[in-house]
Amino acid sequence: MRDLHSVSGAENPGDAETAGHRETPRVDDIPRSSKLPRITDGPGSHDTARPLVRSERSPAESGPLRRRAAAWAPFVLGAAGAAFLVRGWFLSPAEPVESKEKPLQVALAAHLAAFDQGVSLGDWEQAVLALDRASRVSPRDPGVLLARAKLAVEQADAAWLVRKATPAAPTDGANFEDFVRGAGEARALAEEALRATPQSDDARRVLVSALRIFGEEDRARQVAAGLRDQSSTESVFALAALDLISSDVPPESAASRLRQSVWVSGLPGKGRATLVYALVRAGDIDGARVELDKLALLARPHPAAAALRALVDDARSTAKPVTAIPRRAKKSMAKLCPEDLKASSHDPHSVAHEAAIARCRGDITTARDLYQSILDASPTDPEALTGMGDLERHEDNWDAARNFYAEALRANPAFLPAAIGAADVEWEVGNLPVAQRKYREILEAFPNATHPPRVQERATPARGSKASG
Repeated sequence: MRDLHSVSGAENPGDAETAGHRETPRVDDIPRSSKLPRITDGPGSHDTARPLVRSERSPAESGPLRRRAAAWAPFVLGAAGAAFLVRGWFLSPAEPVESKEKPLQVALAAHLAAFDQGVSLGDWEQAVLALDRASRVSPRDPGVLLARAKLAVEQADAAWLVRKATPAAPTDGANFEDFVRGAGEARALAEEALRATPQSDDARRVLVSALRIFGEEDRARQVAAGLRDQSSTESVFALAALDLISSDVPPESAASRLRQSVWVSGLPGKGRATLVYALVRAGDIDGARVELDKLALLARPHPAAAALRALVDDARSTAKPVTAIPRRAKKSMAKLCPEDLKASSHDPHSVAHEAAIARCRGDITTARDLYQSILDASPTDPEALTGMGDLERHEDNWDAARNFYAEALRANPAFLPAAIGAADVEWEVGNLPVAQRKYREILEAFPNATHPPRVQERATPARGSKASG
């Protein structure tokens, strides 16, 4: 047992070094009568006055076990690694990729939705910022390519309409070069978007508009022939606007079709502004003036509004009387006018009922006089103010109607007819985002009230469509 050593506790620090070189006593030298201390678990369980005996090598029987374990270790590790690879290949191969792609898809959809909102509000800054963020997430995504083309075409289309409304627009110079450059960029981006999604009507319509702006009528009609849905508001607008550059289609036909698509999506007022130009081309100056007045009520003015105003004013001074372009028939202001609604007394409420009866019978003058008699006695009566707003809206006096509804809501914010009338005005003049918000506020503020069907329909209308009502 010459390999066993004892650790001696030196009585002073100076003896420690010497003790390290002292010959270890043999076990046989320990007297037989001596009893070794019993070693138990736990700190302080041994007798520190006696030396500890320890072994610096494993017991004799551990050698074969260790050799056998070492021999099997590569096989065990190899089996574990193979199991891990099999699980990764066959059990869940798509989980890591999907976990990374899902947040990117959500972010991309959010940026594209913000882009659409920016365009619908006429907020170019928001639209450009959202498109830039979407491009950073996935620059070659078909949705990003289409959004890029839409933005370029919307901007080029506004410039195209300004030039059309300005007969003396120069055909050279810096402004003309900017227009040509923008139109060319819009066409290139629209071509790329259609290549990415050849079955998309949306991409096809964008290219039709880009080609029309660039003056390529024949190619535009070839592309338009591939539209699967030619009756949607967006398709009707694209085809009617294309007719405006055709020498074979009378402007009256284009104007009639554009009346059906004034609520086309995109830049606010785009459909109505194009209609104003078409009506002037057709000689219906009065109709153009009415539509121009609606265009002026947009929350953000259309880029071509000033040029169109100058075009209408110039046309009025030189125009000859012509037959007006047929307009949609106005709906009756009330479905029924029963005799038993006539009031027996002359309190303000009954006078308002008499005014409503006169209005639905077409006697606008009598209705106006009755409402005015109420306002003379009570200038803040919400029912009379709303009735006056209805009359002005029926006469296409949109700004006056808007003011009457606002006065009624200031007098009584909970007066439902005034709230609906205020939303209707915004819808009719083309302020669709504002109108949608107002309709949603009506549904939230009056959840248990009976609303006209158009309130629910217009609160979240299908993109590019106009709800009935």
